[in-house]
Amino acid sequence: MTASSPARPAAISIPSSPCTLCRDQRRDRSLICVVEEVGDLWALERAHVLNGLYHVLGGTLSPLDGVGPEDLSIAKLIERAGDPQVKSCCSR
Repeated sequence: MTASSPARPAAISIPSSPCTLCRDQRRDRSLICVVEEVGDLWALERAHVLNGLYHVLGGTLSPLDGVGPEDLSIAKLIERAGDPQVKSCCSR
């Protein structure tokens, strides 16, 4: 890294297999709550806000910091959202 190049945030490793919460068959599989980080997921869980699934992006888009869609788990989100079982926000 040179003095003129910005420090790029380290990539966050997001597991490719579903977490324990998303494997729980009692959860509403038609709802996916998208969160920035794992801490956001746990805050929602503690508040009992959602009985659906979660998708952790692993950060936010930040072109100035060199963080683009390929650095987040957006492709996997699009794949998950394409499941016919998942409702769109407009279908409620």
